[in-house]
Order: sequence, then C-alpha cells, then structure tokens
Amino acid sequence: MKKLLFSLLTIILAVTLFACQQQTTKKVNLPEISSVNNFSSYDDLKQYLDQFYEKNNGYYTLKGGLRFFSSDMMLDSVAESGTYNVTNTTTSSNNYSQTNTQVEGVDESDSVITDGDYIYIVSMGRFVLIDADTLQILYTYTEEDLSIDRMYISGNRVVLLGTQYTYNPIEDSDEKDGTDYYYYRYWYQYGVKVVILDLEDKANIEVAKELYFDQSYLTESRMIDGQLYLIMNNYFVNYGYMEDSFIPLYQDSTISNNDIALPAENIYYMPNDNYSISYLMIASLNIFDEEAAQVDAYIGSSYQIYMSTNNLYSVVYRSEFDEETGYYISNTFVLRFEIVEGKLVYQAMGAVQGSPLNQFSMDEYDGTFRIATTDWSWNNSSQTIINQLFILDATSIDEMEFISVLGGLGKPGERIYSVRFSGATAYVVTFIQTDPLYKIDLSNPLEPKVVGELHENGVSDYLHQMNDDLLIGVGRQANDNGNFTGVKISLYDTTGDNPENIETYLIGGSYSYTPVTYDHKMFVYYQPEGADYWYVAIPVFEYDVIVGTYEYRYVQNLYVFKITFAGDLELAAKLPVFNQNQYYEDYYYDYLLRGLFINDYVYSISYRMIRKYDILDGFKQVGSLEFVPEI
Repeated sequence: MKKLLFSLLTIILAVTLFACQQQTTKKVNLPEISSVNNFSSYDDLKQYLDQFYEKNNGYYTLKGGLRFFSSDMMLDSVAESGTYNVTNTTTSSNNYSQTNTQVEGVDESDSVITDGDYIYIVSMGRFVLIDADTLQILYTYTEEDLSIDRMYISGNRVVLLGTQYTYNPIEDSDEKDGTDYYYYRYWYQYGVKVVILDLEDKANIEVAKELYFDQSYLTESRMIDGQLYLIMNNYFVNYGYMEDSFIPLYQDSTISNNDIALPAENIYYMPNDNYSISYLMIASLNIFDEEAAQVDAYIGSSYQIYMSTNNLYSVVYRSEFDEETGYYISNTFVLRFEIVEGKLVYQAMGAVQGSPLNQFSMDEYDGTFRIATTDWSWNNSSQTIINQLFILDATSIDEMEFISVLGGLGKPGERIYSVRFSGATAYVVTFIQTDPLYKIDLSNPLEPKVVGELHENGVSDYLHQMNDDLLIGVGRQANDNGNFTGVKISLYDTTGDNPENIETYLIGGSYSYTPVTYDHKMFVYYQPEGADYWYVAIPVFEYDVIVGTYEYRYVQNLYVFKITFAGDLELAAKLPVFNQNQYYEDYYYDYLLRGLFINDYVYSISYRMIRKYDILDGFKQVGSLEFVPEI
C-alpha cells in the first residue's frame, strides 16, 4: 500500500510540474523486489540459474520472456563488512599537475602520473618509472601475456591494472584412412590482473600483492585513501553456462596462488532481468596492508559508474517497446552501493528515462543523486529526442525515491553533449547546429530550473569549472549549418545567470580534434606556486584536406594555454610532436597522450617519447627520452 501511494504521489507531482511542456516524463517501474539477498549454497545458486536456461543439443541457452526477478526468489542475507586501515603519503616538495578527476578525494586510474619527483607511465602494455629531473629510466615492469593499461599511485605503492590473455595449445589427433592426423586446438583464457608494486626502495622494487579475476572485464575502478574498488563484468555464465561451471573464480596472492571459488554467501541476486545473465564483480582492497580483498558478485552487469566519497552508483541501460505509445524507449537503472567500512554494500535502486552520456552526467550532492539523460524514442517512421535532468534521493533504502525532474532542455533534435555539476549548479550543453549552454539552479531539489543560457556556434564536449566564476569548454567549432570546422577552447564567465563567452581560441581543420572530448584525463591543468593563473595543456590532432588537391595536412601538437584569474585566455606555447613529413613508424608509435607539469617545466608525453620544456626559457626543449623503442 505504501509503495502504491508513493507511486501515485510521484505521478501527480510529475504531471503538475510538466503539464505545460511538450515533452512528457513517465515514471520507470522498478522490479517488485524489496532488497538484495545472497545465496546460502552453490546448490541454491545453481537452482536459481537453472530457471533461466534450457538444454539444447547438450548446450545450455538462455530462455526468453522473463522480465525481472521476482520477490519469491529471495533468500536470507548474510556477510559482514571488513575493516581496513588506509595510508596515503606524499613526500615531494615540488609543485606538479595531478590526474584530472571528477570528484575531489576520489582518485581515478590514469596512464601518465607524476608525484613531483618521478614520472610514471603505462604505454604499449608496459609500466615505466622515470626520473623527472634527469629523464632516466629507473624501472620497467612487463609480464608475458599481460597488457597493462591503467594505474594508481599512492604513497610508495603503484597499482597496475591490465588484462591477461593466455593461449594454451592442446594437441589432438584423428584417424583417417588408417593414418593418424595430429592437430592443435587452442584454449583461450583471459581476465583482469592487478599488480601492486612496493616502491619504498627504488633500487629494489618488489611485487607486494597480485590479484586475478578469471573471465572478467574491468568496467571501471576508483580509489579513496588507498582503498581500491574494482567494478568488473563477468559474462561466462551467459555464454558458457554448464552444470559444473557456474562459480566465479579469482586469485589473491595474500591467500594463495591458486584459483579461489567465490563463496556462495558472497554471491547476490538483485533487481535485474534476463537480457544478460552475468556477474557484476565488485572487489574492495587496501593497497597497503596484507589483508585479503573483499570480493562479491551480483547477478547483473554495469555499463558506467559514478563514485562519490559516500557511494558508488552503477548504471545499466535497457531499451524496450512501449505498447502504449508504439515507440521503443530507453531507460537507465541506477544501483547505489554505499561505502561501509571499506566495502561496497548494495542499498537501493532507481530508474529514469533515457541514458546518461558519461560519468559527468551523474553527481551526488547534499543527499541527492542528479543524472542528466537523453531519451531516444523511435518507431519505424519517426524519432523523438528528450533531454532531462532527474533528481533522486541518495539516502533512501531499496528504492531511490524520485524527487523532481527538469525537462525541455535543448531545441528539437538536439541531444546532450556535455554536463558539469558544480555544487548547487549544473551546466548542460546540447547541440545540433548551435551550442546552447544552460546554467541550471539545483539549490532547491524540488524545483530545478534553468536560470540562463548561451547560444553560439560549435559545441563543448567537455566542461571544466576552474573556479566559481570561470568555466572552460573544450570541443568543436561549427559553421551556421552545424558542420564542424575545427577545435575550439572557450572561456566563460558564469557569475551571472547567463553564461558569457569571454574568449574562444580556434584551431582549424575540418577533421581536427582533441581527445579531451572523450577522455577528461587528457585535460591537464596546473597552477604555479603563488601564481594568479593556470596553465592548461590540451593535445590536438590537426587534420585537414588542402582545398583543390588530394593532399592533406596532419600534425600533433600539445597546446599550452595560460588562463588568468581575471579571465584572460591566451596561447602560451604550441609544442610539436608529429607532422606528416616524419616516417610512418613515428606516427604510429608516437601518438600524443598529454602534457604534464612539474615546477617550471612542461612535459609532452606520447606512446614512446617524453619531451621536456623549460617554461621560463620560452618553452625551450631541454631534454627528451625514448622510453619505448621502435618495433
């Protein structure tokens, strides 16, 4: 009765708020299940999975027709949280740039990091430690069949994240016409590998801890004060379910080097559907101690995450046919896991129309969860695009209760291209021909409202709040027809209701782009000690066809901008990495990654090269290092 009353109140509120809008907001129904629960035995887990499979020609395949797990599948819940001690120290006296993260206090993995004294790089599947002053390689870590692609640095520990692939040949034979024929089959194994290095003694670096999660893919990870959280998808029961193989396996060197079958009480079922019967693997561990990792599995999956210092939100998208309207619609289901003594504990689920663009479309603030989505609804003859910003309760249990929604963002046909939340304010960019930059007041979560907007050519794919008054937009310039003409970096004054463009720097080339538009780690900013300005380093790939010819222009440059507190934007340096006159090998193996700042030096980092420039000497190059040789 309580849930029915809440649903009626929600519908009434939504209708009241948006009766005058052309777009309509419908409440997305949640599964009828009151909580998450775990299994008491492997037999219970197998019995649970069996109901979704049928046996055909000796193989198990998923059944169709089921929508959501029902409440009569619930079992008693157990499992307690562990307590972890965390440590995080930094000893360098140098001033340096840091990884561009979304939430202060929540670290994100990166491929290029400095602590002011050393530069840590993951490139071409290997890890390299370099002295920032001398540009000497101090240490390299590689492992056969392991491709390292991300890392964390905290205190004297380095966390390497990668994927391990193993191909094992299996000899087999067959007899034909009285002759034996021998051939090889290959058994393929993959999984997520974590290697934690102890760098206390740079001359004797040791492996402190290793973990391996069999047949899993790393979706995302975060770290808070040395507590590492891994979010993985494991699909093996989806396409390889067998009567004797349905339990997730992992390895933890603090326990043994052998496979560990995840205990049944660490496997949970939760509100889900049978689009993809798989395991959402969540591991929590302290990178400094010798305690075993806390590993749990939920029957589900994850596409994107957002993490605050209190909660982790995992989202899953679903498209389905709405018989009432005759349209296919998309919905997003949000799972909230609270951090309890270092462990992620499931608390609630919410649902909204549409799907978020990326992690910056989500945010937690003052007990609320905000998410901006674009909803594509289509049938065989037409399509409707709706952009909305939802606010849900981030403290409620079982169901993330609806608070409010703001619709009507963007002109017809526009979708969301970027979002940035900043406290009680949000900035949303939509685009099809021009770029409406909306400023939204969220101080009253019951009544979110647009307070101002700015229309200009082009689009900002990434927004970065430098301080309370200045906002940077990085994206693409466009003409009046909406055709892209190059890269643009814009500086906005956000003190008033309507954002104002102070200055825009344009980089030509109809096919030019910057990877900042899809990877915010490429955006590096740095404030010299005591300065009233920042340096911002942005890698740009300039590409254009020369008019009237079949020739093209292609260069890679690291653009360094100086942005003052007063609102001035100027180009400080353009540092070249590649041009089309170089050999093809240089182009392929010298892909520009980003810039990096330490004291009065800026470094350009590519797949295999470091170039060091002296800022005080007119950005003169003073050193270089090829840390990955040509192949």
